[in-house]
Amino acid sequence: MAGTNPVTSTDPITGQELTIAFDTIEALSHADAIALLAYWHDCRKADGFVMGRHVPARAIARLTKHLVVLEPLPGLADFKYRLAGAVLLQRLGRDVTGLSISDVFEGEPARSLIAAARSVIETDAPVFQRIHVRGVLADVRRPELVLLPMSSPDAKARWVLIGVFYHEV
Repeated sequence: MAGTNPVTSTDPITGQELTIAFDTIEALSHADAIALLAYWHDCRKADGFVMGRHVPARAIARLTKHLVVLEPLPGLADFKYRLAGAVLLQRLGRDVTGLSISDVFEGEPARSLIAAARSVIETDAPVFQRIHVRGVLADVRRPELVLLPMSSPDAKARWVLIGVFYHEV
């Protein structure tokens, strides 16, 4: 996708130009983000957190459309979308599965999300973020993200699960 516009540069519904800023937050406030974090903690205590065993899973079926799985590219320089829940398809106007973060976001937003995903893998700890998606006059969306470390299906690599939950603006 190099040389094309990132899919987040315009709102697929209104067509207005968008700016995107990621902020790290100390605590989650969205009830579903908190529920996903609790599920992750329970799985980690029991037997780890593994793609294909714990995601997707019946226990969090109602959250599935909000889930995104990232696979790191060499050197953690970028991440590829392995699973992109329906919430991203709806909000971005297209399926981003197989694309990298830098294909979807440009400049600082891409660097912020890559840094957060890298931190999750390097520290084996969650990261919480809020995204400010701004249109011409104000925020048009304000999703809350919970980024969680997980194992690849073969348990040989570290991946990142992201829950994307939208607050009303």
